[in-house]
Amino acid sequence: MQGLAARRAAGLGGLTVASCDNLSDNGRKLQQLCVDAAAQNDAALAQWIDTACAFPNSMVDRIVPAATAQHRSDAAQALGLKDACALGTEEFWEWVIERRFVDDADGDALAAVGVQVVEDVKPFEEAKLRMLNGSHTAIALIGAVLGLPTVADCVAQPAIHRFVHGLMTEVMMPQLQRPGLPAYRDALLARFANPELRHKVHQIATDSSLKIPLRWTATIQARLLAGASVEPLALATAVWMRYLLAEDEQGQPYALSDPSGARLQAIALQHRHDAPGTVRALLAEASIWGGVLPADAVWVSRVTFWLECIRARGVAAALAQLNS
Repeated sequence: MQGLAARRAAGLGGLTVASCDNLSDNGRKLQQLCVDAAAQNDAALAQWIDTACAFPNSMVDRIVPAATAQHRSDAAQALGLKDACALGTEEFWEWVIERRFVDDADGDALAAVGVQVVEDVKPFEEAKLRMLNGSHTAIALIGAVLGLPTVADCVAQPAIHRFVHGLMTEVMMPQLQRPGLPAYRDALLARFANPELRHKVHQIATDSSLKIPLRWTATIQARLLAGASVEPLALATAVWMRYLLAEDEQGQPYALSDPSGARLQAIALQHRHDAPGTVRALLAEASIWGGVLPADAVWVSRVTFWLECIRARGVAAALAQLNS
C-alpha cells in the first residue's frame, strides 16, 4: 500500500498487481482489499488504485507435496548447502492469467515464456478445481481406506486408474468449458502417476469436510439436475464415509486431520453397522452437502448402495463393480 501511495504521489502511472494464489476470483478480491485498505485513510488513493491499477484473475497449478527430511537431504546433496525450506515438486507448471494489464506488453511478455493469457480464467479454474483437486480427494480417500501410501501407488492400481479416468471423462468433463479437456485429463493422470512426488494420501485427505463442497458438490448437483449418472462420485462419497472410521481395511488406525474430524468420526462410529443410517446422518451435514443433496432420493440411494457394497465386500470390490 505504501508503494502504491508513493507511486501516485510521484505522478507515476498505475501498476498491474497479480495474485498468484488459488482463491477463486483472486484478482477482484485483491483489488477490493487494496481499495478498502486505502479508503481507511485516503479516499483519493483508493480511487486511484481502483481506476489506475489492474488486478487480473489468475490460476496457478503445480503439485507440491509436504516438505520432508528427504527433500532437505536431497537439496543439500544437490546444492552443497543446507536449505531448511527445501521443497520437492513436479516438472509441470501452469499459470493462466486474465488479459487485464495496465500495459498490454506485460501480457505479451508473459505469453512469451509459457504463461497462458486468456480473456476468462474461470473455465481453467473450474477444470482444475474439479478434475485435479476433485480427483485428488477421491484418490486420497480410496488410498487411505485401502492402506496405499501415495497417489502414485493408487493410480498404479488398474482399477483406481480406470475409476479416475471415468470420473473425469464421464462425470466432470461434460460440465466444463476449458479448451482441450481430453489432453488435460491425460496430463493429470500422468502427473498423478509420478512416483517421485511421493504425495501422501493422508496429506491430500486433510480437511476433506472443507474440500468436498468446493470440489464435488457442483458437479453432483449438475449431474442430478440433468438426470445423468453420479455413480463415481456416489462411490467416492461412500468411501469418504468409510474413511471417517479412521481405520483402513487392514485394521490400521490413522488420524483424521479435519476441523470436524472428531464429530464426523463419532457419527460414523455410531452408525457403523447401519449404512442407511450413516448416509442419512452424514448427508445431513449442511456445511458439506448444502440443503439440496440430502433430500435428493437418487443421490441418497446411490451413496447408500455403494456404502453397503464397501462394508460387505471392501473398496476394491466396489471399484471392480463400478468399472465392470
